[in-house]
Amino acid sequence: MAPPFPWFYSYATERQPWREREVLRPVVPVSLAGPGGETAPRVGLVDTGAENVLAAAWLADLAGLDLSRNTDTALIGIGGQTAEVTFAEVELRLYAPDVGESFVSWRCDVGFVPGWQAPFALVLGQVGFLDQFTVTSHRGAATLAVDDWTTFDQRFGAGRRG
Repeated sequence: MAPPFPWFYSYATERQPWREREVLRPVVPVSLAGPGGETAPRVGLVDTGAENVLAAAWLADLAGLDLSRNTDTALIGIGGQTAEVTFAEVELRLYAPDVGESFVSWRCDVGFVPGWQAPFALVLGQVGFLDQFTVTSHRGAATLAVDDWTTFDQRFGAGRRG
C-alpha cells in the first residue's frame, strides 16, 4: 500500500561549469506497464509546458507494446525538433519517494518518440500527469510536492478551472 500524500521529491541537479551554477530539474520515478510487463522505474521530468506525456520509444518495447499497428500519431515538437509520435494507452506508475515498491497507478495516453535524445526517459506533461495530481514546485527548496488531485480545491476553493 502506498503512503499517504503529499509525496516530496528532490530536484535532480547538474552543474553548468560555464555559468557557475546548478541546473535544477523537477523529476519523479515512474514506470510503464504494458502487455509484456512493467519497465523498471525511470526518471521522468515534470514539465508544465508539455501538453502530453512523452516517452522514449524503447520504453514501449520494454513494456511489450506493439506500436506498429497504432494509427494515433502526431507531429510534435520536442527538443527543438519535430518528431512523429505514436500514442498508446498504457498504465503509468508513480513511485513513492524512498519507500521502495510503493506506487499509485493510472491509465493515460503516452506519446512514444523514436530516436529519443532527451536526458530523461519521459516528459510528464499536462494531459496524463498534471491532470492526475496537484503538483507544487519550489525551486528555492529544490523540491516537488505531489498531492491528491482534490488538494488544489481544498487550498484555493472549487471552481478555479476555466
